[in-house]
Amino acid sequence: MSEMELRSIGPPFAVEVRGLDLNEPLAPEVGTALEEALHAHGLLLFRDQALSDDAQVRFMAQFGRFASGGAQDATGPATYMSSREGQYGVGEFDFHSDMVWTPYPVKVIALYGVEVPEEGGDTLFADAAGVLDRLPADLVTTLSSCDIRVTGGRGVQRVCPVIERHAKTGRPYINVLRARHRRASEGEWDELLGISPAEAASILDVVFGELYHADHIYRHQWRVGDLVLWDNRLLQHARTPFDPSQPRVLRRCALADDMDPDSVPLDG
Repeated sequence: MSEMELRSIGPPFAVEVRGLDLNEPLAPEVGTALEEALHAHGLLLFRDQALSDDAQVRFMAQFGRFASGGAQDATGPATYMSSREGQYGVGEFDFHSDMVWTPYPVKVIALYGVEVPEEGGDTLFADAAGVLDRLPADLVTTLSSCDIRVTGGRGVQRVCPVIERHAKTGRPYINVLRARHRRASEGEWDELLGISPAEAASILDVVFGELYHADHIYRHQWRVGDLVLWDNRLLQHARTPFDPSQPRVLRRCALADDMDPDSVPLDG
């Protein structure tokens, strides 16, 4: 195995990791270096990997326990986002983070390219931490004193600060998601607390304009054998449209928050 190398692939939060075969067990120092890189940046890309379900699960298990909800089902930690089956597999998705309405949102997600369309179906990433450095200081101060009520499917709710701090690094990140402000009719929405609706709308216009500005987005155009690993708290992701007659199959693994009592070890 050659020496591990990190290469920038766009915005500061996105890096490609070269020199590793993820089918092989990681030496402890390599695992530590990858975890440090994930915390320092937010997204790691591994190209040209030939990973089975079991190999992807083994790789992810080196960084934590598996989430038990969301896209995961009885088949185990590795699940599929497939255009053939329809569940989360077709259509355009706006920017979001997974399972944010639950008490313990997932901390890390990995998607692996099994089949990809000829065009479209790209995954976009926005930096929910870095945006705080670009927003006006007085607006950040206002948001720092506010909470947000996040309502998900079946009416499940979580109230949390608009600006939270990363459990490992302490880095602040923002908790507002554009997708959820467009899906109130589907039973999912966010509500800023302690701010009038008119003021909240004005603030969110500024936040979304900066958070989703094209200059700060990483656009991942999938190739078979790509594995993209990212911090679900620091980054939001979206999907561009694609021809539904084209195959698009990604294999997903998600790691639970370290405090989640329902997390699942590798052996189930």
